[in-house]
Amino acid sequence: MERNQKKWEPNFTANEMIHLFKVKVRGYAKILEDKKADTAAKSKAMLGTKLKKNLTPLLPLLHTEKPSH
Repeated sequence: MERNQKKWEPNFTANEMIHLFKVKVRGYAKILEDKKADTAAKSKAMLGTKLKKNLTPLLPLLHTEKPSH
C-alpha cells in the first residue's frame, strides 16, 4: 500500500450513525444478558451440588421416625 494513498472514511448520515450505534449497543446488551444468565445458572448448579454434598450424610437422620409418647 502506498503511503500517499487515501484512507477510506465512512460517509454515513447522522441518522445512519445513530442506527448503527443502537444496533451495536443492543448487541452488547444481549451478550451481557447471556453472560448473566449463564452465571446465574452455574451459581444455582454449584449451590445445588454443594447442598447435596452437605446434606446427604444427614438424610438418614431426617428419615428416622420419632418415638411416640
